[in-house]
Amino acid sequence: MHLKYLDLSLNNFFGARIPKFIGSLVHLEYLNLSHAEFSGSIPLKLGNLSHLHFLDISWNGYYFYDSGWTSLRADSLHSLSKIPSLHSLDLCCVNLFNAANWLHEMNMLPSLLDLHLSGALPPLFGNLSAMKRTQNAEKPMLTDFNAYYTEGLVMTTKGIEIEYTSVLSFVMSIDLSRNNLSGIIPIALVNLHGLCFLNLSNNHFTGKILKNIGALTQLESLDLSVNNLSGMIPSTISSMYYLNHLNLSNNNLSGRILWGKRLQTFYDPSIYSGNPDLHGWPFPWCFNGDPSKSLFQNGGQEEEHRNGDESEMIWFHACSALGFVMGLLGFIYVLMIKRAIRIAYFHLIDMTYDYIYVQSAIRFAELSPSCPS
Repeated sequence: MHLKYLDLSLNNFFGARIPKFIGSLVHLEYLNLSHAEFSGSIPLKLGNLSHLHFLDISWNGYYFYDSGWTSLRADSLHSLSKIPSLHSLDLCCVNLFNAANWLHEMNMLPSLLDLHLSGALPPLFGNLSAMKRTQNAEKPMLTDFNAYYTEGLVMTTKGIEIEYTSVLSFVMSIDLSRNNLSGIIPIALVNLHGLCFLNLSNNHFTGKILKNIGALTQLESLDLSVNNLSGMIPSTISSMYYLNHLNLSNNNLSGRILWGKRLQTFYDPSIYSGNPDLHGWPFPWCFNGDPSKSLFQNGGQEEEHRNGDESEMIWFHACSALGFVMGLLGFIYVLMIKRAIRIAYFHLIDMTYDYIYVQSAIRFAELSPSCPS
């Protein structure tokens, strides 16, 4: 029997190294070593797992009394780049300082769909070839042993943490939230046309939002909140058909809030909050370049907006009443002027009255008890 599934997560190995013999389990398709307090370096022999689809070695490390906290580190990711079937990789909190070419190694993974890591984002980040395919492209799936375990991956998408299990093979995502990433967002990121979820929140990114970010046509969730991004919101965002979650809060964005095919559904002010220079629709009461005001501190303008709505409602009811009165007067006028119409109208009323009276009398007679003989 060949072992295909191995889960050592949520254990306490007290700073031990990842066993090298795992690299000899060449039939493994699922390997989870997360939250297990491993330390030292990632074994190079993991590159022998040529059938591996899922690899999670995140959130490891151990506190030694003599040397302090020691995290799991990757001296090189070259061995992992030799796993052709790998489509989900989680390296969160793995020390990549010594892995100088880690991004180049990740670009050599042709099937990689989901990537979680900490580190820098150089321009080559947009070369992850598997994420360039759209949703109708063929994607690797685990079919032989799904009955024995549930493959899962926790990602922060659409503002909440979601664990993907049975549909993981259909998810293309990048979640780099809550890292210490800086610099500009790589331009080549827009080459990942098959990307569904992108979360770069809670970092230190600077510069502008990519002008042609609308090229990510399959994107459903975009979270760029809590960064240092500046400039205007790109107009291409309004053309992203599948986008249903957007968060641009707590940046330094400026200019007018966009209005488009998709953005007209985003009425939540919190997705734009923390950007003192944003203004415009869909929030007419938004501030306009006054840093002393915020989206939630303009009570006077909001009251003015509400009063305007009330005025429109009053005019609506007044016009409706006036229309009813004019219609009634017009009808009476016709009856008074046209004798034939007046005779026909009252004849119709008489016939209706007689019909109702006769039908009511018949019904009443049928319901009344019969008289005794």
